[in-house]
Amino acid sequence: MTTHEGQRRHCTLLASASYVIRTEGFAGLWRGVWPTVLRQGIANGARFAIYERVVAELRIQSRRRGGDDTSTFVAPLAGAITGVASVLLTNPLDVVKTRVQSMFSANASGAQNITMRTLVAREGASVLAHGLAPRAIKIGLGQAVIFGMYDFLVRKM
Repeated sequence: MTTHEGQRRHCTLLASASYVIRTEGFAGLWRGVWPTVLRQGIANGARFAIYERVVAELRIQSRRRGGDDTSTFVAPLAGAITGVASVLLTNPLDVVKTRVQSMFSANASGAQNITMRTLVAREGASVLAHGLAPRAIKIGLGQAVIFGMYDFLVRKM
């Protein structure tokens, strides 16, 4: 199969889902769901816990410097710090999740054998940092927007 054929086959969500069902069965649609649930649960739980502590500390520091602790920059900055911290915490899980989800049907049985331990044994500990910088930038910026808007709306209610 050429790259062009692969792109055509997976050009829509329906086409991709149909291909996975044909080649792997309905269960193929759920490959990697548990690592995703685990990663999302840890990341989102950590974000709220980290955010509350970071925003409180930033507000204390702002008051100490004679500033306004309700500054519009406190919550987005706390959100960005929170996002980056959550990426540092969950990136190893994200690497495993991505590897499991990207297994082709021919190797689908091997997907269950992918663990952090096997990845580190085969590729070294640095494998757990793959994609760290782009994720940190993307999620840091996203959480800055999310928590900035959250703080804005809470203050307006």
